[in-house]
Amino acid sequence: MILGPVNRRPMHVLTTSGWLTYFRYVMCPEDQASRDALEALNQTGVYPMDEFLGLDNIPFRATSEMALKIARMSIMSESYDAVARQLEAEYGKKPFGNGKSGISADTVRNITNYVGELVLEAEDRLVKEKIEGYKPENIQIGHRRGRPKKAPFILYLMTDGAAYLAREEGEISAGWHENKLGVIFTTETMTTGKDKKGHIRPKIGEREYICDLYGVETHRKHLLAAALKNGLEQADKMIIIGDGAEWIRLIKRDLFPFAQQILDLTHLKQNVHKFADQQFGTSSAKGSAWADDICEKLENGKWKEVINLPEIFQYSEEGGKVLEKGKFNLYNYITSFKDCIDYPTYLEKGYLIGSGAVESGHRTVMQRRIKQPGMRWLPSKANGILILRAKLLSGLWDSEVASIVSKNYRKKQKVRKKKNAPG
Repeated sequence: MILGPVNRRPMHVLTTSGWLTYFRYVMCPEDQASRDALEALNQTGVYPMDEFLGLDNIPFRATSEMALKIARMSIMSESYDAVARQLEAEYGKKPFGNGKSGISADTVRNITNYVGELVLEAEDRLVKEKIEGYKPENIQIGHRRGRPKKAPFILYLMTDGAAYLAREEGEISAGWHENKLGVIFTTETMTTGKDKKGHIRPKIGEREYICDLYGVETHRKHLLAAALKNGLEQADKMIIIGDGAEWIRLIKRDLFPFAQQILDLTHLKQNVHKFADQQFGTSSAKGSAWADDICEKLENGKWKEVINLPEIFQYSEEGGKVLEKGKFNLYNYITSFKDCIDYPTYLEKGYLIGSGAVESGHRTVMQRRIKQPGMRWLPSKANGILILRAKLLSGLWDSEVASIVSKNYRKKQKVRKKKNAPG
């Protein structure tokens, strides 16, 4: 390489301690072959001071610690603009990255997306390793494998879907699409408290959230990996609580056949009232009173009595009456979930019977960041935001996110440069 004149340029790198400024010596080649080789690596010159300071190939001219801070601020803030303003107020303006003065919302977005990509890629690898060779028939619930001196515990899994507004990307069309959210926790960190009526109720402590924007198949794998990670093989009992959607029932059947599924009581009551509206008219006093009575009977375990009531039994196969297309059949609904609605027994054993943890999770994990007014997201970027929020709200930021980013922060950039090289 034939080097030409050496230029001295100031460079600013953003760190958690503030701006780091140094003079960057640029040695530019004069021969065409060397210029072509550097261009293949997306470079225009040689920067020995960058290498000496360990700042060569640093993404976005921000340290990994600073990138983590920016990503954390971004996922908990209302917008990238707000984060940019906050950073500028804290650190001041410098020519940052692309030479423009100050920290732009675009830079904040790009750093956050980059951190999300690193975590998503690492998560996919870990999930694949975790579930490899899994066979439900090999899980011996209650045998407390590896935990002979530990107190017995229950592993809970709750999952549900909620919509967000997507922009067109790949095979995903613009419009409303569903994020699948799972919550996994154990009784080991649960405590008891009193509700508004003074009744003693269990309170959930530590929990892990699992988000997926790319369908049930991906969600199934992530739920399985999280269940194994949270002690499935050592649990004395596993309980799955959901709204009765078919995809949840299939997760139980295929992955956790040994688990006890419980139909969320609130959803059961909502469907009873839905049937009452069909039979007695929407929001009629007679229908509401009838539905309340049915709900009380079901909550007390009297489902056999309920399905034999004339208003309900008439739509059974034996009753012979057929509902109009699109109408809700309460008889079929109750009988299909008869093994999941023994609420008195569940309460007597201290089990949860509601999926409030996943319902509230929709608000805290997804809605407060990606479902604000006017927001539409590319699914790949929203997925990165959601996994970062899920990790943070699960208390896994330092142990997982920071660890992944510190190990892979520069590596990803180097891989990209190699991909851009000829051949």
